[in-house]
Amino acid sequence: MAKGYTTAAEVEDYLGIVFTSEQLEQATALLDAAEAAIDHYCDRVWAGGALVSDVYPLDGPLLVLRQRPVASVQQVAVRRYFATPATVLTVGSQYSVRDLQRGLILLTPWWGSRPNDRPYVNAEVDYTPASTVPADVALAATALVAAWLQPTLAGDGSGAATGPIVRTQVGDVSVQYASSAPAAATAGPSGWPPAVTALLAPYRAALGVA
Repeated sequence: MAKGYTTAAEVEDYLGIVFTSEQLEQATALLDAAEAAIDHYCDRVWAGGALVSDVYPLDGPLLVLRQRPVASVQQVAVRRYFATPATVLTVGSQYSVRDLQRGLILLTPWWGSRPNDRPYVNAEVDYTPASTVPADVALAATALVAAWLQPTLAGDGSGAATGPIVRTQVGDVSVQYASSAPAAATAGPSGWPPAVTALLAPYRAALGVA
């Protein structure tokens, strides 16, 4: 089920048309695919809202949470191996939340200053992601679904595709469209409209700690 980055009604408004029942069904089916594609492209997830528990390998003192921005961090623990008891860390002396917006947690020097003597292999973080979707991400999702749907919409407003019909696959969703469709309607970042990649570019920027 789609998390709510956009809706079929918002895609309809974006395109400035009224969907037929078939187009509405297709737009609704593409919402999940668009969200998954954006999450993968940006390597992050929005609209969590509920408490989650994630496990991260300790490759360094900086943890980047998978779902961000973050509303709050409840607990950080480290574990030598999965079968051993976890050690709960103390905020301030053993870890600090550096940036809720970017989901950054810094493990303090008790661990990070001795790279050749690391007793722990995994970190376990309980946290609550923010439940809101940034406006630019929501617009990118709307524009992406619209681009995938565009080839199915005839220029005369009838909703019927013209020209030879071909089929493309987006995850588990297949889309039929006329072969004369613009290249921007193809699946994957290489075929996304430039506006979509521009909207998402800030979320792919390299992470750093001030």
